[in-house]
This record gives sequence, C-alpha cells and structure tokens, in this order.
Amino acid sequence: MKMIARGVRVGYVPYSEDLKHPGDRRRLNIVSGINEIEIQTNQLANIDVLVLSNACNFQKYIRKFDCPIVIDLVDAYLAERPNFIKDFSRNFVRFLNGTSSLRFLRYTSHIKYACSKADAVIVATEEQSEFVRKLNSNVHIIIDDQSEMLNSKQSENKESSGVGKNYLFWEGLGYTLKHFESIANELDNFLIENNFYLKVLTNRKFPRWGGFIGSVDSEKMFKKMLPRAWRNVEIITWTTEETRKAARESLIGIIPINESDNFAMFKPENKLISMWAMGIPVICSPTRAYSRVAKYIDAENMLCSENWNNQLKLLSQDSTAREELIYKGRNYYESYCTKEKLQKSWINALNSVLEE
Repeated sequence: MKMIARGVRVGYVPYSEDLKHPGDRRRLNIVSGINEIEIQTNQLANIDVLVLSNACNFQKYIRKFDCPIVIDLVDAYLAERPNFIKDFSRNFVRFLNGTSSLRFLRYTSHIKYACSKADAVIVATEEQSEFVRKLNSNVHIIIDDQSEMLNSKQSENKESSGVGKNYLFWEGLGYTLKHFESIANELDNFLIENNFYLKVLTNRKFPRWGGFIGSVDSEKMFKKMLPRAWRNVEIITWTTEETRKAARESLIGIIPINESDNFAMFKPENKLISMWAMGIPVICSPTRAYSRVAKYIDAENMLCSENWNNQLKLLSQDSTAREELIYKGRNYYESYCTKEKLQKSWINALNSVLEE
C-alpha cells in the first residue's frame, strides 16, 4: 500500500453529524488520523477530496465541487432494477428529505448519474461492482469494519443468560425485520417445539417509509409473524455492548432474507461478518454475497433456502458443526476483514483519485 500524503483534507457528507451512524464509523471514519488525515464534515471549502455517503444529494455536490469526488455506494440500487413506480416513489421520498432531486424521475437515474460523474466509486461487494463498472472504471470494493463487534470468546462456552434457555440471535435495523416473514412459520414451530428463544437487537420502533415517515412497533410485528412463539422473542435496544453480550449468550445467529427481494439479495455480507466477529455460527439465506463467501470457506451447510426448522434443529444439536462454523467464520474475518486491511483499502481508494 502506498501511504497517502500527510495531512490530506478529506471532505465528507455523512449519515450523521457526529459520525456515530454505522455507515460513518464503520466506513470512511476508520482512516481518520492515519498519516494525519483530516475528515471534515462542516468546512468543505479547502479540501483535497470529497467523499459522498448515500445520505446526500449526489447531484448537488457533484455540480458544486471541482475537487476529486468519491461516491460511497453501499446498497445495491443498480442491481435491484425496480419497476418505475417503486423507483419513482423512492426518488420522491428522497427528494422530500433532501437526498435526491426531481430532475431524476427514477432514483436509479440519480445513482447512474453520480457513478458516471464521480472520480471513483466504492461499493461493498463484488456483485455490486459488476453493475457500477459499466459506468465508472475506478471502482473499489470495501465492506464495513466490524472490529467494534469483536468478542474475545470464540468457542461455544456461552455465558449463562437464563436457566433452561437456548437462544437464536439476530441484529439489524428495524426496517429489515420484514425478512422474518419469509421464515415465520418455520421459526414459529422451531422456537416452540425446541424450547428456544430469539434475541433481537434492533429499534423498538422505526419509520415505516423512507427512514422518516410513519411508525412501526417491532414487538407488534413479531406478534403478527409468530402467533405461537412471540413470547419467546426478546427485543433489546441495539447498542454495541448489548449486541456483543447477546451474541455471547446465543447458540446460533440467523439471517433470513426474502429471496424475492432483489435489493436485499444483492446486499453485502456485512451482517454475516459481524456475527462471525462476535463468534457465532450462522444460518443464512443464500444471497449472492453469502453464497459466495460460504463457497469460499467450504461452509455451504450454513445456507438455507427452505426447511429452516430442520436445519436449525440439526445445527442446535451438533456442537462439532457449530464449532467448525465458528472457526471458519473467524478465520475468514481475520484473513480479509480486519480494520487494518480495510484501512488499506480506503487509503488505496483515496490515492486513486489524489494521484491523478
């Protein structure tokens, strides 16, 4: 890695002003201070490069700044290929919250414009890069830094969290709880028939549309999805420490994805890497990213498209299989996903536009 010039001033339009949003602290902010890199979010007048998160109006900043511009595009909007109504509605909602323009009827048109005009685009998966490379030749693949989720315990000696209780584990933003609907019947049966509980680390309430409109209650969602087992669901407000603690108390992590949702099927492997960092064996839906990684580490038994009840039961009863998945997952994390390796990737991406 060629070290970035000392004291480079990186302008950044973030998800949150304090840089505590996961999209900030797990991505660009991990290079703050390296070789005296300054990340500026307010004073953008004298900067060497501008990085735009997906929480901004790309067009606005691309037209305003003449310094090198890097787009950090984590989600697979271009891979989804939504119909016109969905694409238009997404763009209109983003117009209302200031992150897009009515110049673009479709939100994907805004994304394509930004990718074609930027000096570099950062994506989170190999699969996403295939779509972006058609618009920009300078594409970098960087997943999220999950080092904050590292648990020292890597084996199955789980902390006691209640007499006679075995836990499944899930964490994520509230709007992704909808994916539990795809396995609701099987999960409902598994929890009741095998005396299991589910720890859910998420928002107790979250917006229904566009990140700021309406309200959804997480507990009510589970009451509807799991009519028999909803009392076996423990909803815990997400914090780093609470999430790591819940992982230490859990036997298996689960990541269900509705396979008819193209947007979700192209999402990066961040959630999987996070669970591996916390030392949990995982059963997950066969998304593009999860399938690629599972094949790479020879652990395709972690993928589940149907029969979640049976696969959860088999893994819950096989401590050797769980230990093997824990080992393979942590080994993958340490080989490719450490903070130091991701910092190098970010430095390379910034150098690719600064050297020009």
